[in-house]
Amino acid sequence: VSGAWWPNAMATQMALLFVSGWIGLALGDQVLFYAFSRIGPRRAVLLMTTAPLFATLFGVVFLGEQIAPQAWL
Repeated sequence: VSGAWWPNAMATQMALLFVSGWIGLALGDQVLFYAFSRIGPRRAVLLMTTAPLFATLFGVVFLGEQIAPQAWL
């Protein structure tokens, strides 16, 4: 947004961003490919569709987020 090539962030924030990206991309993809070979693509993709549900539930339980009834639908 500000037009800077490098974000104005602290080293700990950048480290957490790197770890988050590594877990999400490298480790997550590896587990997905393993699921493809283990349970098949149909079931693996079916399990992937539950990701928004679990993200919402974890947000409510661990972060105390408030979800409107319309958002649950």
